[in-house]
Parts: sequence; C-alpha cells; structure tokens
Amino acid sequence: MNLETMKGLHDAALIGIDSEGCPLELTLKFRTEKNTKIELRLMGCDMFRVVDFSRQNIVSRAMLFNSEFQDVQGLKELISWTTSLSDASTYLSVEKIDEIVESIRLGKLKLIYLEPSCGAEFSAVCNGLKVLQYK
Repeated sequence: MNLETMKGLHDAALIGIDSEGCPLELTLKFRTEKNTKIELRLMGCDMFRVVDFSRQNIVSRAMLFNSEFQDVQGLKELISWTTSLSDASTYLSVEKIDEIVESIRLGKLKLIYLEPSCGAEFSAVCNGLKVLQYK
C-alpha cells in the first residue's frame, strides 16, 4: 500500500468489515466520494480494535505505520489503544509494546489506523496487506 492509496481513503465511507480465518484476516470495505469501492485486506491480524461503527463511518485520515515511521511514542500510544477496551487498559506489557514497535520498524509488522470524521475509529496490527479496487 502506498501513500496515495491512503490519501484516497480521505472522506471515504467505511461500509463493512469482514473477519475470518486463523490467523485472522480482516477485510475493510470502503466507498469513496467518486463511488469507487476499495477493499483493504489485512492478513495476520494479531490485534485490532474498532469503536463507534455506526450507520455513517467517514474516514478523515488513513495512516499506515511501517518501517518508515519515526514517531515511536505515537506508535506506542496507538498500540496501547488498539489493545485496550473502553473499560480496561492495554493487556500488553511495556516490553511487548516495545517488541511490536521494533517489529514495525524492521518491516515485519504494520499498523493501520483510521481516524474518523464521524463514526468508526479503527486500528489493527498485521503482517501484510493488499488493496483491491473496483469501479
């Protein structure tokens, strides 16, 4: 996935999330402002979180954290959020969070984060991703 694809999700509607398999594969389904459908497949998702998925889920920013990302503290905060619940803090130790950050820096893992304009906020740590686009 490249930066242009991530920018292309600005103001797109997240219209569905499918999950299946072991290891878990998530498929995020989007409809862009130009009515193009995009599927983002996340393979090997060990952890993910989605909150406030509702009738209208508009993406403000879609961010990919990979080996090129430099804000370690911001990444640690996102991993903590991804592995917490509304009424419980992260289940990961500080050491495990550091290990995940290092795996992302080495390109072994990626973190996808969708910041909403309204509706769903989403984050997942995965080991691979693929983009499919339909007219």
